Amino acid sequence: MDTQIANTIIDRLGGTSETARICEVKPPSVSEWRTAGIPKAQLKFLKLARPDVFEDLIEPQDVKNPEPHRRATDKEAP
Repeated sequence: MDTQIANTIIDRLGGTSETARICEVKPPSVSEWRTAGIPKAQLKFLKLARPDVFEDLIEPQDVKNPEPHRRATDKEAP
């Protein structure tokens, strides 16, 4: 996860202490998320708990590949 996005999410949630309270972890853990990124499990929880925080946030993994995924058994279109 991009650290800028992690910082934005934490700030939108009300800061380090409030994010720690929501996730039931200690503030130093959330401080570490600001540089290492928010762990996947906590990120999923936060998306469910506070979807409003993520409404206009574009994460790098949200960018869709214009080509549809093809299986090995799919045939090329003529």
